Amino acid sequence: MMKVMLVDDDPIFTFLFQKLLEQYPDVDLEFENFPDGYNAVEFFRENKNNKISYPEVLFIDINMPLMNGWELIKAINEENLFGNEKVKMYIISSSISKADFNNSKQQINSIEYLTKPISHQQLFSALNKTIHRIS
Repeated sequence: MMKVMLVDDDPIFTFLFQKLLEQYPDVDLEFENFPDGYNAVEFFRENKNNKISYPEVLFIDINMPLMNGWELIKAINEENLFGNEKVKMYIISSSISKADFNNSKQQINSIEYLTKPISHQQLFSALNKTIHRIS
């Protein structure tokens, strides 16, 4: 079982993302989503020492209310919310800004950048990378 989390405020994208996950072969996936960075960071803070609650892969939108994706990533890194666990993070955004793309590469753990709309090939490739990393 691999835990996948999505932090995105767009309910239509979240629905489509979950439908794509349901098509992923060979590995059972557990899916959880948060509508913004604030709700996600609060969950991670409350479960900081509960490794079973950590995702193996975390997809984060940039532009969200309350707390955007960059603020979420900053909080995760500064507060060491995943401890020594290696959580693979992806930015998933409709932004095609070079600044956003470059910012993703400058994070502590280089974060891959995926542009919406995401195809099942892109999503499956990201999941495959995670599976190979954790196995």
